[in-house]
Amino acid sequence: MSRLYRALVSQASWRQTQALPASLRRGPIAAFSKSSSSSYPSESSSSGESPALPVSSSPAGTVLRGLNYIQGHNDPIALAESHYPAWLWSLLDEKKASESADADEDSDLFAKSKKLRRKAAKRSRKLEAMRLASGQVLEVKVPLTQQSIDLPANEEGTLEGAQKAEESRKELKMAMRSERRKMIKQKNYLKSV
Repeated sequence: MSRLYRALVSQASWRQTQALPASLRRGPIAAFSKSSSSSYPSESSSSGESPALPVSSSPAGTVLRGLNYIQGHNDPIALAESHYPAWLWSLLDEKKASESADADEDSDLFAKSKKLRRKAAKRSRKLEAMRLASGQVLEVKVPLTQQSIDLPANEEGTLEGAQKAEESRKELKMAMRSERRKMIKQKNYLKSV
């Protein structure tokens, strides 16, 4: 183990080893011992509240060759999973549930690939057939940007009324932005054809 550590230290510069936590600077064995004290929460701590962290593909202390994008700097060194922020592990999770499936269908209907357009059309036909078979009345969904309703004002003069008015304005603003983005994407696609 000490031979591996010496090889890592000889390849890494002094600056890189100083960037490591104190537990890893003492050596890989000290980094995983229970007696090591560091400013970061250790993996062996008995706090039952900490969420289970995923297992990394590279162990702590590994020099990550080829990931450096700043010229003249050294390659980064992998840290233990507990040293990274919690939000990092949720970046590649599923998209937010707030995005509706209709938005995905609309984007697929204007996809550049013929195969994606065909799949989207088939999916919409299948959904339409299921609705007709179940006897559901199709409600015409008017987009928020095309509705002719007045935005609520704070007529009551209360904090709740102001919050409700602000929330509806924000919702309309987001809908208008997404509508503009769709129009820009469609216009760019038609220009390229």
